[in-house]
Amino acid sequence: MVDSIFQNKKNYHTATDEDKINTFFIVNKKFSLGKLEISQFFNHKCIDKASAMDLWFLLYRNVNKTPGWYWTKNPNKKEDKIKSISKTDKEMLMEYYKLSEKDFEFLCEHYRDDVDYKIKILNRI
Repeated sequence: MVDSIFQNKKNYHTATDEDKINTFFIVNKKFSLGKLEISQFFNHKCIDKASAMDLWFLLYRNVNKTPGWYWTKNPNKKEDKIKSISKTDKEMLMEYYKLSEKDFEFLCEHYRDDVDYKIKILNRI
């Protein structure tokens, strides 16, 4: 089904509604890696799963290859985002804003651009 959405577009039209319903859960879960808001919208218990699969197909009708984020385990690895910040910058930011380790990890995971901006400002001071 995934190949039909991204690469073999003609095969998608031969898929039955039953095929679409059977693969909806896993496809929607994988799409959440790249399109979380849309995936959450489709995740409602009363959604028509075949129609939701048709909408995924329409969203990617002009894409001819599978996006890189689709086959990754987790594109937003928390450890990688934290490791790329130097220890001195991390300590400086945590001390300035009186952050705990947990708070710092949360900020790096969800607001990395803001963390980088604040570090840049603090380094100028």
